[in-house]
Amino acid sequence: MAVAAEPTLDEPIRRAFGCSPSRPLALLSSGGGGPHARTSTLVEVERTVHASAGMGQRLFDALATVPHTADGGWIASLSYGLGATIEPMARAGARPESPFGDGTLLRARHTHAFDHEHRTWSSAELPPLATLPESRAGTLEPQTSDADFARAVARVREYVRAGDIFQANIARIWSGFVPMPMRAWALGVLDRVPARYGAYAELSPGRAVLSVSPELFLAVDAQARSVRTRPIKGTRGADGCADELERCDKERAELHMIVDLMRNDLGRVCSIGSVRVSEPRSIERHPTVQHAVAEVSGTLRPGVGHAELLRATFPPGSVTGAPKVRAMQIIDELEPFSRGPYCGALGWLGDDGAVALSVAIRTFALEEVDGGTRLTYWTGCGIVADADPMRECLESHEKAAVALLAVGTGRVSAGPRDR
Repeated sequence: MAVAAEPTLDEPIRRAFGCSPSRPLALLSSGGGGPHARTSTLVEVERTVHASAGMGQRLFDALATVPHTADGGWIASLSYGLGATIEPMARAGARPESPFGDGTLLRARHTHAFDHEHRTWSSAELPPLATLPESRAGTLEPQTSDADFARAVARVREYVRAGDIFQANIARIWSGFVPMPMRAWALGVLDRVPARYGAYAELSPGRAVLSVSPELFLAVDAQARSVRTRPIKGTRGADGCADELERCDKERAELHMIVDLMRNDLGRVCSIGSVRVSEPRSIERHPTVQHAVAEVSGTLRPGVGHAELLRATFPPGSVTGAPKVRAMQIIDELEPFSRGPYCGALGWLGDDGAVALSVAIRTFALEEVDGGTRLTYWTGCGIVADADPMRECLESHEKAAVALLAVGTGRVSAGPRDR
């Protein structure tokens, strides 16, 4: 039954804040308008399945064994490290362990979907509306210096020029603090920084993930058995020249490689001849950046479920590189930190076969501490043969702009940038 909503743009967020603080919740928040941002989903959580590092099979077992219901499903927060559990050869050596492990599944107890176009809810029994507290400014500082990041970029470039890989995505890490409770701050960010694939999920007491991602990893239409992915490669600041991004041969080559990789990944689980580039490269504008994006689609073979689809495609090609396994080995070698939930996937896995997962970029790992919330954030860049280390540093700061909006500061702290 569709229930008309009050005319407030932030209603799903306000109802999320009205949920009982004694139970974990998750919110998939579609903002920014357009055909890819129509529905927000508020989930009150019934049970949690967590997989520590190397134990990702627990997640696949839960997907297979928990009894299905007509409208049931899971909120999935799949960490980047799950990729090395799926493909052990992707490991290059010891890596700092993340408290987020291989990932977490949150079983939906109550699900409330909000249609932004018609402004209706899917259910009549809704959590009460609540007013978010006023936001308080926090801090965000780079923990990877520009010099260290530039050295990593240069090393990847050497690998590419030696013919070892075509492309690898290299990240840097940031940390910060906001003097607010975790749920209040995170929901406030989703309200202030609309994102096409916004998400907030409470994974364990005092720990959550918040994402304002612009990128679709996987969408499956359960009835049609169709699957789509929309990889992003190529970034400029919101005030940059879209024509320059459109014409840039380097950025065009980056996306072309990842489109080919995703075609190959989907081809492992789709009907022969069904995988195609359904939308060619185009430029998308977002509040703080603009991206080049394309769409690849196909039709899933009979019998392919969530586990098979994820094993064929995870982690996303746009945040690893090509060839994928070798790129992951190089990432393991060059990044002295865990990616945690960053560069994984976040979203919905329905009992009916539906999937709506974003690529977990523009993503915070949150930990509630005395006096507020501790933040970890990451930014990354795709590196090819002609990458300019200083230009990649600039791009990594451009991708931090949305995080700076979130914490309420208009500038990047000097931090260790010149170390």
